[in-house]
Order: sequence, then structure tokens, then C-alpha cells
Amino acid sequence: MSSSAKRRRTEDAPITRSEIWYQDGSVVLQARDTQFRVHFGVLASQSTFFREMQGLPQPPDQPTVECCQVVEMQDDVFDVKHLLTAIYDPTFLAQTAIPLPYIASLIRLGRKYEFRKLLDSAMERLTFKNPTTHLLTQLKHCTATPIHM
Repeated sequence: MSSSAKRRRTEDAPITRSEIWYQDGSVVLQARDTQFRVHFGVLASQSTFFREMQGLPQPPDQPTVECCQVVEMQDDVFDVKHLLTAIYDPTFLAQTAIPLPYIASLIRLGRKYEFRKLLDSAMERLTFKNPTTHLLTQLKHCTATPIHM
């Protein structure tokens, strides 16, 4: 399949609105074909990346949804959903057992977007709750971003 045909098919994919959609949100994060409407201030308060992005001027032709800037993310929908769930749901990280793929999501995006507290929490949970070498090896295989031990 040619790259233009593949691009056309991707561009034509219908956009899905995630269940993480706050009517009073100020920014729409788009991961692949899924959008999440959240609060830019909440992201900026927890992420150096988003805090620095806040001061950057936006181009006038920037896409919007319901008057909110759309930030396209090149990340997996699964990862973005679990990152936002950890940010907005205080019970998420309080769970006794969080599946390893969810922890991997927090580590991947926590590193990439500099969510320091979430990254630290995920790493702490990984090392204190699951200290075995076997689980660390499993995590290395389920993350796109290499984890250095």
C-alpha cells in the first residue's frame, strides 16, 4: 500500500470522543483517532512539558474542537487514557493491584511528558510492590521506551 493511500485512510478515520471528556476542559488531547477534553492547567501543574508548552504562541490555523486547542499526541490511546485516569481519579493509584501494562503506560508517558510525581509513583509501585527481576523483565518488554536498570 502506498504511503499516500495509508495516510488518506488514517486521515479519514472517524474521531472518537473518549469517556474522559470534561465540558469545562480547555484543551483536547488527540491520540490517534481518540480525543480527550481535559484542563490544560491540570496538565501544566503536574508536567514540565505542558507547563513550558503553555507559554508558547499557537499558530492561527491550529485546529480546535468546541473552541479548545487540539494537541495531537503520537502516543497509544491506551497509554493516554491511563495517564489521564491517574491524573483525574485519585483512587486509581490507590488500588492494591494495578495491572503491569497500566504501570508501563504511566512510566512511558510520565517520562516523555515529564509527569515527575506520576513517574515516581509508578516506578515506586513497580519496585516495591513487584520487586522480582522477572516482573522488571516483563515490563521492559511491554514498554516502547527502553527502561534502563
